[in-house]
Amino acid sequence: MIQSDIDIDFGDRDKILSLIRHIPASMRDDKSVKKHPTGVYITEVPYDPVTSLCALDYKEAEQRNYFKLDLLNVGIYQGVRDEIHLIELMGDPNWERLKEKEFVEK
Repeated sequence: MIQSDIDIDFGDRDKILSLIRHIPASMRDDKSVKKHPTGVYITEVPYDPVTSLCALDYKEAEQRNYFKLDLLNVGIYQGVRDEIHLIELMGDPNWERLKEKEFVEK
């Protein structure tokens, strides 16, 4: 059995979902079936036409070797202006700020 957890970050996951054929993953508990918050299948999986979701709970699908991708919305990317700005943001944080009570309380 192959177990994997692939997470891909997007500034707006809806844009990529509009471009690819996919089936949303499902989550089941004793009372209901829900759409998985981030998981999708881009390969053939058992499909429930009533719910438009994968017919298997994502854990059961994984046990059957179906491959799920988690496409995550990461809103922070929307604030990145350009490559230079991104490089600046990726610099080391000012750890000294953690000694400032007012800063930490925010």
